[in-house]
Amino acid sequence: MMNQLTSQAHEIATVMKALVECCTDREATGFSQFGLTVAEGRFLQALSEQHFSSPSAAAQILSVARSRITQIVNGLVNKGLIQRSELKGDRRFQSLHLTDKGHETLCHITDYLEDVHVRLLSSFEGDKRQALIQDLNLLKEKIDIIRQEIDNAARPTSGTQKEGNLNYADF
Repeated sequence: MMNQLTSQAHEIATVMKALVECCTDREATGFSQFGLTVAEGRFLQALSEQHFSSPSAAAQILSVARSRITQIVNGLVNKGLIQRSELKGDRRFQSLHLTDKGHETLCHITDYLEDVHVRLLSSFEGDKRQALIQDLNLLKEKIDIIRQEIDNAARPTSGTQKEGNLNYADF
């Protein structure tokens, strides 16, 4: 027989899985309305927030294979949403920038996703809405702590791989 904490752990895992699926579906729907894949949309968002020093850095930030970054960039260039600029006249070094069309598309995506969140929040009364936001922030803080513990447990020590019993997939 499961104790209460174990039962609640199963319940939160089920709810979090459903939330992730819902958010992923909503994100995909939002991006597809503008002719973008999820990877392309996320790349546009990330590029608007920071400069990538290399394809490997972009791949790490977006959690995709480095080879996938080339496909994403080529797709966005072909759609006129980003442009490449050679640095120092050397094709091996390129800078990526949003075009005017890229900025405009990103604004539309942001407006769409914001509208979804406004509609969701408006279904809660003011006090419950604020409590929900506080509880979600607290949940994120706790997840970040556990993720740090996972990272620390997974780091090799003295040339050996330390095994932990926690898994990123749990989040």
